[in-house]
Amino acid sequence: MTERLRRLHVIKNATRQGVVIPFNQSSLTELKNDIADELRMNRVNFLFNPHGCEIIDFDLIRDDDVLIASASQHFEKPGKKKPAETAMYTLLKEVLKMALKMLIDTVRGPLLAQIASA
Repeated sequence: MTERLRRLHVIKNATRQGVVIPFNQSSLTELKNDIADELRMNRVNFLFNPHGCEIIDFDLIRDDDVLIASASQHFEKPGKKKPAETAMYTLLKEVLKMALKMLIDTVRGPLLAQIASA
């Protein structure tokens, strides 16, 4: 029976963009360079596990691990919506819905009166 190829699941920080890469590197620096190439990043300075802990020792990485690659020291969970953006979007959407409803009510009254008199 042949041995399965070792691999890593790598995700770009604060996104859902990810790839599966072979895990055949011999150092953390080599791994960061390979990840930067695969994710089309200028550089990878930090690797995190999915819980946000920085990986600083190559020996801690195991086959089939999920790693988050980042150019900065700031960790964000992959694809997580930012609460402030979500709340602002919801508020704006509700205000626009109310304004549109008021506009329709304003235009509909005279328009219905005009149709009724014709």
